[in-house]
Amino acid sequence: MSFIRQPLLKPEVEEQLKDELSQLWLMGMKGKDIAQELQFGIEGTDYEKLKPHYVYYYRQKFAEDEPDLFPRRNKPPFAKDESRYKHPPEELGIMEPEEFIETLDEKLPLIDTFYAKRARSFLIVLFYTPLRSSEIYN
Repeated sequence: MSFIRQPLLKPEVEEQLKDELSQLWLMGMKGKDIAQELQFGIEGTDYEKLKPHYVYYYRQKFAEDEPDLFPRRNKPPFAKDESRYKHPPEELGIMEPEEFIETLDEKLPLIDTFYAKRARSFLIVLFYTPLRSSEIYN
């Protein structure tokens, strides 16, 4: 037996939600307050099937059709054509592999002990992979 998924709200109730939600959003209310104001999840209301965190889903859904009704509240931390990083890689002076090997041999020479081998292997894995140090320890 297969079940057909049905939307939570009927189309006319969804239009009503769109109007009410956009008014409250434009007033600057936060999602949790909007859910309380519209009585999400309270029995006997139009929106009894909706959970409070559904405000963000419906905001995103309605904003696809009419972005002016649901403008972004905060600007992204960087412009569209701008790098998200404070310093470009060239400015950081990232080590070349040859330089890394020379520095490794100089600072931590290859000695036939367990601890020296473990320290060298840790640094090599850290340099050549995108793993975090905690992931390497594990």
